[in-house]
Amino acid sequence: HITGTKGKGSTACLCQAILQSHGYSTGLFTSPHLMDIRERIRLDGRPVHPNIFAKAYWKIRNDLEAHENAPNDDSDDLPCLPGYFRMLTLMAFYIFSRIQVDVWIIEVGMG
Repeated sequence: HITGTKGKGSTACLCQAILQSHGYSTGLFTSPHLMDIRERIRLDGRPVHPNIFAKAYWKIRNDLEAHENAPNDDSDDLPCLPGYFRMLTLMAFYIFSRIQVDVWIIEVGMG
């Protein structure tokens, strides 16, 4: 978990490279992306595969929507789906847990 006002992304990438060079599998979550949204969620330094990204999105979305439609749901005034950054965070956590990487490196959203 990396926080601060300057250098979070660089520090996160450096930690990922050091850990990977010592044989650990890594999951890296950073923001923002430069070219492709999948840059935010990396496995061993590479953006997550498009199929893994899409499956994670739809799994989380479907589960949240199913929960919203469940009987005895008292959260009528709450939105079913999280905002953009929170959804990406959920996706990263879901992917890292499913892949079972050795180390999760998480850059917080705000310093």
